[in-house]
Amino acid sequence: MKRILLFAVVGLFFTGCNTKQELITKTVYQDVYIPVKCLDTMPVKPVYDSENLESAKDLMRYYEEVEILLKGCVDE
Repeated sequence: MKRILLFAVVGLFFTGCNTKQELITKTVYQDVYIPVKCLDTMPVKPVYDSENLESAKDLMRYYEEVEILLKGCVDE
């Protein structure tokens, strides 16, 4: 009697360990948006005066500065 009970317990033990629970994982790819530090105010744009060529140089410096700031904002 003890022998049969022992076989039954051992049989249940191995049967319980034999069942497999499959773990199914699902990978979801999402775009992650990272905030970048950008300009809060634009530099003051100089006024172009056709009589004064220095105003054209100031305007070109302004455009160069704005382009550098924009590249820094986009490339970070």
